[in-house]
Amino acid sequence: MLSELWRFIKVNFKRRMFLCVIGVYSLTLYGSFPNLLVRFFCLGAFITAFVLLTPFLTSLVAWQLKAFFSKKYEADQRIKSEVNETAERIGVKVKNVLIAKGLCNAYIRFGTLVLGEELLGRLSFLPSGRRAVFAHELGHLKEKHVWLKMVAVVGLSAFPLWTWLKLYFPIIVNELVTQLMLNIMVTLALFAFLMVTMVPLNWYLEDRADRFMVDIAGKASAISALLAIVNREKFEIPSEDHRSVSERVKRILKYEPSKMSTHMNPEKQ
Repeated sequence: MLSELWRFIKVNFKRRMFLCVIGVYSLTLYGSFPNLLVRFFCLGAFITAFVLLTPFLTSLVAWQLKAFFSKKYEADQRIKSEVNETAERIGVKVKNVLIAKGLCNAYIRFGTLVLGEELLGRLSFLPSGRRAVFAHELGHLKEKHVWLKMVAVVGLSAFPLWTWLKLYFPIIVNELVTQLMLNIMVTLALFAFLMVTMVPLNWYLEDRADRFMVDIAGKASAISALLAIVNREKFEIPSEDHRSVSERVKRILKYEPSKMSTHMNPEKQ
């Protein structure tokens, strides 16, 4: 039963988006209708949506904690040289390059490039693929995508928070318990709202980063890197942060060379 629930939610992006929408609308409607029957129905829909989302939310939090607390060590000089060379071509500076144990991912944190040990293992025989991954992450740094996301989150949060903070909630047990329940519900609904509304921006920024990947390493190397990293069963599956790999590959094949690619792309030299 639990395994089926896990599969139902985890592997289907559209179902997760649908449940998030149900959670957001049910809380909004809950505060809009005085009828107790309608309120009861909305509350039930809200609870059901987030119970079904629990496996995914739990895995998301677990991954974030794993990435944050994973043991990290400095990359060797070879990897640092490759990263610095790529950064110089893009026009950014990297504070440091760290390797995280047990991760198959890469991300930028406060100007430091963190590379998963498993990720580098998969790309160990594909130097041009490593360069493509470095370029993708450094593209995020170059265009300040983290700051753009932060501004978007603040802006998008303003309206639903302003609406939901005016909700009237009947007293349950006492005012403290009632306020605690309301805070939890608003937090969950806001998270669901941001998950849905941030998808277009997340995908757009990933497209932008993929262009850096192509300009630095070329289309063939960019596609090879993606195919080496993703598991076969996830090839057609999008997420809240990325389009599916199959869609990213199609877009990469359609990219026109940028003005800088003639001197950045080793395949053109």
